Amino acid sequence: MGRALPPQQDPEEWELPPQGPPWILGGPATLRVLILALLWRGSLSQLPGFTLMVPRSVSVQDGLCILVPCTFTYPASYDTDNSWARLYRYWYKDQANVGQNLPMASTDPSRGVSQETQGRFQLVENPANGDCSLQISDARRTDAGRYFLRVEKGSLRYNYLSNSYGTDAKLAISVPGLTEEPEIQISPARGLPGTLLAGEPVTVTCTAPGRCSGPPPRVTWTGPFSDTARDVSAQLANGTWAHSSALSFTPGPGDHGKELVCTVTYRPPQGPSTSRTVRLHVGYPPRTPNITGTLTRNGHPVLEVSGAEDDVMSLETWEGDSLSLGCEAGNRPEAALSWVKGNESLSPSQGWAGHLELMNLSRGDAGEYRCWAKNPFGLASRTLRVHVQSKALGGAVPHRGP
Repeated sequence: MGRALPPQQDPEEWELPPQGPPWILGGPATLRVLILALLWRGSLSQLPGFTLMVPRSVSVQDGLCILVPCTFTYPASYDTDNSWARLYRYWYKDQANVGQNLPMASTDPSRGVSQETQGRFQLVENPANGDCSLQISDARRTDAGRYFLRVEKGSLRYNYLSNSYGTDAKLAISVPGLTEEPEIQISPARGLPGTLLAGEPVTVTCTAPGRCSGPPPRVTWTGPFSDTARDVSAQLANGTWAHSSALSFTPGPGDHGKELVCTVTYRPPQGPSTSRTVRLHVGYPPRTPNITGTLTRNGHPVLEVSGAEDDVMSLETWEGDSLSLGCEAGNRPEAALSWVKGNESLSPSQGWAGHLELMNLSRGDAGEYRCWAKNPFGLASRTLRVHVQSKALGGAVPHRGP
């Protein structure tokens, strides 16, 4: 016959010395499976063969979810003596009377669970490997406290309350306020966050923190283009959900500096909420540069150079003239400006920051001068064709350059 054990009594609690930070849920992205083995307690209970491995403490933010890993063992004789019986596992809140109070989580279909945690606290389905892991969805402030594991199988009735040294073997759960922000992704990505190309269709997706299987949060947008919002939530391979909302629009230059705000609310409308703001940086390729300048002859300006319409400008000069040119291009972000003659880049002493100085022109200075404007979104150019005429006996002879 099997050995019937009375429930283990809760001994006097001991204050545990600090042993590192508690397990904390935070950061984007996937369901946290807490696997920091150094924080686990191997609690060898007062009776041989009973062990429990569970974190000392975990933290989950209000509204989010967490999976608390847990494993347990009990003497093999209980499997032999109770081969006909099914193993049930329960999580109770500290100070609960197992004969009178409902568990917070249970695998026993004949025993109900507390309304406080119904549908939110769940034990894994298969206990074959001694798994007592606890999954918590839609965490609430009232969930904070300490919990203990109980197992039952036929004549086996056992509470895992303390280890052989008398120290506490319970799981402590803390539920701080929601501070984790949603994750925002922009496609296609253009360098810095929030950088968009004017005229190019874009999708901005906001994903709620946590990958949970509980009730979906409400994801809303404020700001321009919020009327394009659509639900793009997706179920992940492990059965949890990534709750997301997406905006699709084509930004223009006038949208630069506008803000999009994504707000995620759990248990709407009064539950905890969190938000993230993205400021739009709308850029565009440089426009065709505008070339201006002054032609000087014998120390006196004789012609103002200006051209913003034709791609190629033409200018007639004489040997000995001087030419001062400037180049500018409207763009965002600001373009880098440079001058080239033919296929040769001009040295900094001749061209810098869009300026070009050609002193005492000679026939060798004739040719095509091109100003280039370049930024991350593209480039544009404009050409000035300079003709240099030489004074020869019998009249002026123009030189058109190579």
